[in-house]
Amino acid sequence: MLVKTGLSPKPTRNGVNHCILYTMIPAFVPLFSSRAHLDLTRPQLVIARQVQGATDELEGVWEARNLVGPALRGRLILREENGKVTAAIGGVMAGCILSGSRISLEFPNRLGWFKGNLLPSGEIDGHWIQPSGTFVFGQYASPVKLKMQAKGRWAGDVKPLDDVATIYLNVKKTPDDKLSAYIRNPERNVGLFWNAKQLIQDSNGVRLMGANDGVAVETARGLYDKGNDTLALYFPFRAMSFTFTRATKNPLSGFYPRPVGERMYKYRVPTDSPDGWKVASASSVGLSIPSVEQFVQSIIETPDDSVHSLNTHSVLLARHGKLVLEEYFHGYNGEMTHDLRSASKSLTSILAGIAMQESASLNLKSPVVQILKQRFPIVDNDPRKDRITVENLLTMSAGLDCDDDRDSSPGNEDTMQSQQKDLDWYHYSISVPMVYEPGAKAVYGSALPNLLGGVIASDRKVWLPEFFHDRIAKPLGMENYYLPITPTGDAYMGGGFQLTPRDFLKLGQMMLDGGTWKGKQILNKAYVKESSKPRYELAGIQYGFLWWVTDYRYRGKSIRAFFAGGNGGQVVEVVPELSLVFCCNAGNYGDSGTFIPQREWIPKFVLPMIQPRDQ
Repeated sequence: MLVKTGLSPKPTRNGVNHCILYTMIPAFVPLFSSRAHLDLTRPQLVIARQVQGATDELEGVWEARNLVGPALRGRLILREENGKVTAAIGGVMAGCILSGSRISLEFPNRLGWFKGNLLPSGEIDGHWIQPSGTFVFGQYASPVKLKMQAKGRWAGDVKPLDDVATIYLNVKKTPDDKLSAYIRNPERNVGLFWNAKQLIQDSNGVRLMGANDGVAVETARGLYDKGNDTLALYFPFRAMSFTFTRATKNPLSGFYPRPVGERMYKYRVPTDSPDGWKVASASSVGLSIPSVEQFVQSIIETPDDSVHSLNTHSVLLARHGKLVLEEYFHGYNGEMTHDLRSASKSLTSILAGIAMQESASLNLKSPVVQILKQRFPIVDNDPRKDRITVENLLTMSAGLDCDDDRDSSPGNEDTMQSQQKDLDWYHYSISVPMVYEPGAKAVYGSALPNLLGGVIASDRKVWLPEFFHDRIAKPLGMENYYLPITPTGDAYMGGGFQLTPRDFLKLGQMMLDGGTWKGKQILNKAYVKESSKPRYELAGIQYGFLWWVTDYRYRGKSIRAFFAGGNGGQVVEVVPELSLVFCCNAGNYGDSGTFIPQREWIPKFVLPMIQPRDQ
């Protein structure tokens, strides 16, 4: 049998920098320490004695977690002395640039950046921008508020996105006394691409075998330390090592949907929090608690027997404006943000609606090229580009060759993000060839909502993270989020936002309530109606203004719903007729589990929860 050492996994789409997750990041070998004193950077030197009963002792669930940064986190302190402002965090110093009320700074060696504004209250409202890391690829912006501690001194906490990878290795004995194996990775689902199939132990140590295009591949190599019951594996194609311990020794292991020992689910009212949500019992809004319990129990009991098994991280449900169900699984909790992947596109639609209601020069029929010319020259002989409108970007019908489902398309997300010739993704996207007349048909392309972000930034003369913060995050009480940043420093609007599940659910509730949150009008009611109106068909589903539209059979009739959907199972779905908003997050990136919530859960579990008298 031909065996290769190395793997060329096919990347996933519909999210920021997913094209480079496994192919373009710099090699990194974290410090490795084990009592076996094994040099895993040289896998060919691994030696081990043949162990009797090896298939029995290696069977089980193993877990490893590598946290490697970012280096700068914690208290950010700004001091003003003699007209100069300096900053410090984690023992590192930097000078600040002041321009009116605006403050910006960069720490040495590109360890981090801060951009903010001095408010009339004396506080500084801004964003921390963390560098690209080992597992977190690309820069991310997160909100930071610096409060005045004394005259000329401000301080606030920087909480960057953890640069972490968690790997679960599930090893099972087969009838022929071999060991099958698969990898579960909640952050990126790399197990789908690493494609582990079998664990082998012999006199040369332990080998994790996979397959790539039908060819056997050595995915990892290492050593089992029987005395300490640890498994050390080095992944040569990623230049990365992990030390595994048994998940069964950790009752809170994220491999399991609930802590070990918690099996039967009993409904509980969500925790009250000062984040703006009113909480209530499911029964008070006409939902059957036994039906709710059956739904959550089905998630808990979902078998995790392959890399394709559904891996749910959260489910939330609101009815009549009240949060009535909030449950988390596999180690997740309400304080953690979650990658929304392409569900972020619907947030881009909201931001575009806000920009249009504030601007006298921006509307659905505005020509995109004329607005973008404020940022850079556009030289193109194709007159069709002059006819691309804001509405074309909102509906994926621009006519540009930006097709995420066609590898040869020059404007698909993977190609755009991996190429190095034009790092201004706005300029790159508007420069690709036209393939049809604007408005003729819709083709799914993540570059198009991102290009819409460039239109918003150009027309409103704003930095998109600040525009998002002021227009959406503040009014909706979102204090914890991460925005992916493009090479030119703006927010990437094609996917990859990270919000907490409760904040994600707020977007759906705001849309259900005609653009309002807690009585405040955030988005024009007419635009909300237009956003959820079907206009084109993509992948067999109707599409509005960066919102998906679908219909369900419900008690003998058809009812309409619309949703934001992202790779891996990220969904916030609105059912206006039933005053219901559903939200979930999952880790099935690049796999069929992406579609289960909207296709199966809503009709099978969620809609039947409603008592007949309360529909």
